[in-house]
Amino acid sequence: MRIDLVPVVGNFIMQRLYIICLVIFVVSKVNAQVKVNNEKSFNPHFIWDINYIDSLYHLEKNNDFELRFFANTYIGKMKIFILVKKNNNWNARYFESIKDSSVRMIEKEISKENLSLLWDSLSKKGVLKIPASENLKDIKGEPLYANIIHGTVFYFDLLTLTLGNSYSYHCPAGYVKEFPNVKEYKKVLSLVQIIFNFCQIKFRIC
Repeated sequence: MRIDLVPVVGNFIMQRLYIICLVIFVVSKVNAQVKVNNEKSFNPHFIWDINYIDSLYHLEKNNDFELRFFANTYIGKMKIFILVKKNNNWNARYFESIKDSSVRMIEKEISKENLSLLWDSLSKKGVLKIPASENLKDIKGEPLYANIIHGTVFYFDLLTLTLGNSYSYHCPAGYVKEFPNVKEYKKVLSLVQIIFNFCQIKFRIC
């Protein structure tokens, strides 16, 4: 009885090739660097607050990538979320401002699980590609404006060891209602919701 080994060998080779390709894909995803668009006049937001937090809670330095998110209300309440990647490991921390205390900011415990999935969600919503709000124009070339008094401004800083980019948006939920066809407002609103949900922040997004 003659056994044809060609199909067996062929299947074995195909399985090995599939495993190798899968491993290469996974490794490339793990080691992928976050690419930040460089802003020539980049100045990090709220550097005084960041330095103050660092003096108390010792933030990580020399990160391969860092996302700083600030929610600043018109009455001065501040929420700061920091997501960093260093040596292919993710970490996150969350701080809030408090009143009537000798310490202006306190750290709140948040989950450190699934941080890579959190970043994937933010990346898919375009966190790296959102333009500055002042660059959004109407058909006449005029800046978009909604008559929203007070509210909260949300700031995003994106940093690597050598590059930096930033943008801010005032009351994205209100601007979505005012300009429903401007996709950037919807994306920023989604980014804020993702971060708030992850940190379990109970706060009405204007």
